Parts: sequence; C-alpha cells; structure tokens
Amino acid sequence: MSMASGNEGPSSTAHSYTNRLSKEKSPYLLQHAHNPVDWYPWGQDAFDKAKNEDKPIFLSVGYSTCHWCHVMERESFEDEEIGSILSKNFVCIKVDREERPDVDKVYMTFVQATSGGGGWPMSVWLTPDLRPFIGGTYFPPRDHGGRLGLKTVLTRIMDQWQNNRPALESSGERMLETLKKGITVTADTGESPPLATDVANRCFQQLAHSYVEEYGGFRHAPKFPTPVNLLFLMSYWSVNRSTSEGVKALQMALHTLRMMALGGIRDHVAQGFHRYSTDSSWHVPHFEKMLYDQAQLAVAYITASQVSGEKHFAEVAEDILRYVSRDLSDKSGGFFSAEDADSLPALGGREKREGAFYVWTAGDVRELLPDVVEGTTGTSTLADIFSHYYGVKEQGNVAPEQDPHGELHGQNVLIVRYSVALTAARFGISVDKVNELLVFARAKAAEVRKSRPRPHLDTKMLASWNGLMLSAYARVGAVLRDKALLERAVQAGNFLKEHLWDVEQQTLFRSSYCGEQMEVQQSMQAPFSPGSVGLVPWKDLLHPHLLATYLPGSQNTKSDALSRQFAQSVEDIPVETILPSSCVVGAAQWEVEQLVSGGPASSSCSSPLCFLGVISLFIIRRGPQCSSGWHSSKVACHPGIHRTFSLPAALLVAIYGC
Repeated sequence: MSMASGNEGPSSTAHSYTNRLSKEKSPYLLQHAHNPVDWYPWGQDAFDKAKNEDKPIFLSVGYSTCHWCHVMERESFEDEEIGSILSKNFVCIKVDREERPDVDKVYMTFVQATSGGGGWPMSVWLTPDLRPFIGGTYFPPRDHGGRLGLKTVLTRIMDQWQNNRPALESSGERMLETLKKGITVTADTGESPPLATDVANRCFQQLAHSYVEEYGGFRHAPKFPTPVNLLFLMSYWSVNRSTSEGVKALQMALHTLRMMALGGIRDHVAQGFHRYSTDSSWHVPHFEKMLYDQAQLAVAYITASQVSGEKHFAEVAEDILRYVSRDLSDKSGGFFSAEDADSLPALGGREKREGAFYVWTAGDVRELLPDVVEGTTGTSTLADIFSHYYGVKEQGNVAPEQDPHGELHGQNVLIVRYSVALTAARFGISVDKVNELLVFARAKAAEVRKSRPRPHLDTKMLASWNGLMLSAYARVGAVLRDKALLERAVQAGNFLKEHLWDVEQQTLFRSSYCGEQMEVQQSMQAPFSPGSVGLVPWKDLLHPHLLATYLPGSQNTKSDALSRQFAQSVEDIPVETILPSSCVVGAAQWEVEQLVSGGPASSSCSSPLCFLGVISLFIIRRGPQCSSGWHSSKVACHPGIHRTFSLPAALLVAIYGC
C-alpha cells in the first residue's frame, strides 16, 4: 500500500511577527506562530504571567484542519489592531484540542452549559486562577449582522475587568454553580444497577425520536455521521430481531449509511468521508477529513455488510481504508490526524478556499470528459452521464445558505442524484455500461485532483486515534479475509510499540510528530496509562493473526484469558472522549459479538463494558498534569452507580471548586 508523502515543507516566507508558538510541535500552534498576538502555549509560564500582571486570560482552542479556526485567524488573529488589544490587555493562550483534549473538555463543557452550544474555534475568558467567566466559539472581527465582533467583546471585557470586576467574577461564579448543580447526580446506593435491556430500550427510543426519515441521521443540520449511534442500532437489532423496534433500529442504521454513502459528505473521487454536512441531505460538507471518522465509519460500514449481506457496504469500508492507506499513512506505520478543509484554488490565488481541492464546475467536467458515448440516445458525452448521475449543474449545485463566504459559488459538490439503473434508462445504455463509465470517469477526475494544490496535512500521530484506525483495519480485514489489510493493522501495532510505548515505564505516550524531514519525533508530553489507546481496538486484537503484535507481552495468550484481561483493564482505563449520551456509547459497546451470533444480552449493567453505557457525564482521560497532583472526582453515572476518575487537580479546583 502506498503511503502519504507528508506535509508541506518548511516555509521560506519572511514573517513580520514571530511568537513563542514557533517553538511548539503541534501543527495547529505552529499555524499561529506568526500572528501579531503574544500567544503562549498552555502552561505555567502563561499562568504565572496572568497572576503576576493580574490580567484576564484569553483561551483560544482549535485544531489545524478546522475551517472556522482558519477564518477566525485570518479575520482576527492576523489583524494588527486586534492583535495589539489582545497582547496588551490579556494573557493569550492557544491550545490544540487534539493535543490537549483534557483542557478542551473542561472549558467546552462550560461553553456548552452557558451558551447552549459549542464548537471550534472555542473562545473563553478566564481569571488568572483559570476560572472561566465568559465563553463562546467563533467571533467575527467586528460587529456584523447583529453579531458582536471580537473587538467589541474584548473592549467590553476590558472595561468590566477594570471597573466592575467583582460583578464580572461573580457572574462567572454563578454560572459555575449552576453548572455544578447540573452535573451533580445523587443516588440511593441501595438501588440496583439498571438492566442492560432497559438501558438499550431507552437509547433506542431517544434515537428513534430524533431520527430524520428522508435522509437518515438524527438531526436536520448540521449533520454528523455519529457512527457510534449506528453501531448501537445494529447491536440493538441483533437481539431484538423479531420485534418492530428491532426492525426499525436496523432500518434507521442502514438507511443512514446508504444516504451518507450517496451524499457529498463522501468523497466520490478519492474516497474517505468529510467531517460533517452543513445541510440535512448530506450534500455540502465542511471538507476536513478526520482520521477518527474514517476509522469509526469503516467499522460501521463493514458491520452493516455483515448484518445486511449487502456488498455495497463492504465496498464503502474498503474505499475508506484505501483513502487512509494512500493519504493518511506514514511510512513508519502510523496514521496522520487529518486533512484540511481549505486549500489554494487550482487556477491560482494566494487565499485558500474551503473545498477548493474537491469541487468542480460544469466546465471542468466537460473539459475532463468530452468523449461521445456510443449507443446513447442522441450524442451524449461522458460528461453528460457523469453530470446527470452526480447532480452537476451549470450554475453550481451549492445553495447560497450553505456558502456564507461565497467560496463555492458556481461550484459543484458531487452527490449521487440518480441510481445507476435510472441513469442507464435515461441514456439508453446498460447498467453495466454505466458502472464502467463511472469508474473510468472517477479515475480521470482523481488524476486531475493530483495536479491541484493539496490541503494541509496534520502529521501529528495520536495514540488513541491510531488505536481506532488499527481496529478498523483489523476488523475489515478479518471480515473480508484480506491479508493486506491485516498486515496494515500489524504495521500500526508495530508503530505504537516502537514510537509511543515506553517499555521501562509500561506507558503509552499520547502523540508523536513528524520533523522537517518527515522523521517521527517522540512526544515530549507526559505519558498516559496503558490501555488508553482505546477500548474497542484492544478487543479487536483478539484476532489470532494479530494478537501477538498488538499487546506487549501477550504472545501465547489464549483468547479467553485475554478477554478476561481486557474486561479487567477497562475498570482502570481513563476514557478519553466525550460520551455522546447517557446510553449510546455503552449500548454500542453492548455485547458487540451478538451482531453475528444473535445471542442474548447481558441481564444487568454490572459488567465493565455495560457500565460505559450508563455514564451520563463526560469523563476526562488522565492527561499531562497541568500542575502538581490529581484530584479524584466522583462521577455520577446512573442512579445507584458512582465511579471515581482522575482529573487534573488544578483545573477542577479552579473551575468546580472540588
């Protein structure tokens, strides 16, 4: 399998400004190294400056392939006037949310609780002791369309900090108190844990209530793939096959997967899925491609092929892995994090545009596919057939409301508008002929893409996301009996052992980076507990051909013994990600083996895997320490269940007073 060539080389451009982020390794922080803002990375130097100068902190969190992060940088952080206001009046901290999910999660919870929404870029203002008092996401540089601009927000905060600071801080304290009450759950310790079936039924009802019949998915817009929901629904069907609820669960999952595969959220030319759709029909995406999406969607599609018997789902899973092998794989065996949404236009220009690498004008298609197709009605060209099938229009097929910055005007995002059978009937040729022509046309389009300026590639390699991707290769390879896919999983396991596993300390590092010559560089961050690569991947490693490679010291370990070891290890694994709801994650984990076997579900939620299903609050993985010490925080999971997790003490004390 071919590997990605890596990121852009070092820039030779002379910069007017250089700040301390230039010494960081995170691609996201490096993108801001030449802003006219006195940025600090998250750390003690910034905290000390805020305390010594008694200044509020402006915390900006994002990631390197985030479209709206780029927009805010371009509009605000490259603006000299705004940069001067920030630098003189605030201690400005930049955080890569993929590098520090622990920090991101604490403050995102505050933003979501106090504003009703969240996302990236995230903008939060803190006291010198790290307590948030105002938070939001994207701000335009100046007031626009009834929305406050960043300059106005900064000016008002400065005024309040100087002239009405007690009220400002007390307002923040009141919001924190409300948040603390909202996340505090008391329970009668005498109550028994809920039955697994009750938890699963409640999850199903929640998803059925929010399901969108026409296009699938669980909200109108924006629409995220949420493969964990789809995996749960297929698990739910596997033990409720004879009920109307089970049939409905499978229908929801399969219809959603079909509509996503037809939509513009899928890259029909060069494979893989974009991060999410801005509309209800999966048509116009934000174009970044994230490793964790590819991993989870590959598993969802191969699972759909198993439960439905439909070959198409397996082909989509293979396509995803083809993309990852080609464009997100390092020669070391690791997987890169993401590709950007923005890139330079093919016809030249200095300003990057969202989707420029992926979209097509009607003229592009005519020029690319001019040949007349013999046997068609009239004198139809291959461009006519391609345009009919993929909804290409002369004026472009992107609605203005899906293109707020006008970057996609006149452009087409490919989406399957007609079936192969209807397309064949429209042009008077056979279904086989249409399939043959579309394969040829996509290959030609892929060649043209190679000549376009590529989006930025985030070459950071995260242990957790690599674990998810390893799992996808293992599972798809095992189902399809594909030796090459299994070997790629082994390469990923070798990468984790060689570059992120500390044999002496028996720990995994969170991340590694690529140097200027694309060499793998060890992360300087503190390690985290072994097993945190992910829960599902370790279970997938039970495949006999892969077992010896995946788990250090696991050679000659029988599957049943390793299953017990896995179950025991879950008790102590700090979980990294936000759990989407009180039910969905655990129910997706809920007796995964029953997808094929159809065996009975566990009778209670006392097992470690089932326990994950009833967590109703976010859990933060034990990350690099923000200051000395860790704080044991009791997290209420469900009436009758409490568990204790380790969280960064400084953050918890500062924010929640615990």
